[in-house]
Amino acid sequence: MNYAFSFLLTIAIGAYSNFDLMYASDIPNYFLYWGMVATVLTTPLLTWWYLGAGSVLPNAKTGLMFGVTMFLVTFLMDLSLFASFFLLHFVRLETFLFYTNPLFWVSTSVMLALASMSAEWMRKRHLKTRA
Repeated sequence: MNYAFSFLLTIAIGAYSNFDLMYASDIPNYFLYWGMVATVLTTPLLTWWYLGAGSVLPNAKTGLMFGVTMFLVTFLMDLSLFASFFLLHFVRLETFLFYTNPLFWVSTSVMLALASMSAEWMRKRHLKTRA
């Protein structure tokens, strides 16, 4: 969900701005800023949704593990999406150039921290309601 929201937001901004999203070197940095905004909006919501089901005890560690899982799933989705696009269209893609941008790693760090903090907040809130 986090990936889908960020991806759709990026496509919408790219279409509005008339940028070619095929080449990471042509994408301006504000696309990554919009990705960070999407991350800040969706990560706590997804963490609360997933850990709120009650099957996993929310705390900072489980939130961090959920964040790592979101990152790995997103990376694999990127890899499969762009690899299939490359195979179908025989276009040179710069997918991994995106992953070398420092703003990507800032966004990833924010996502991991937010997932961990959201889960810890859930734990503290749960303890207060039980007291």
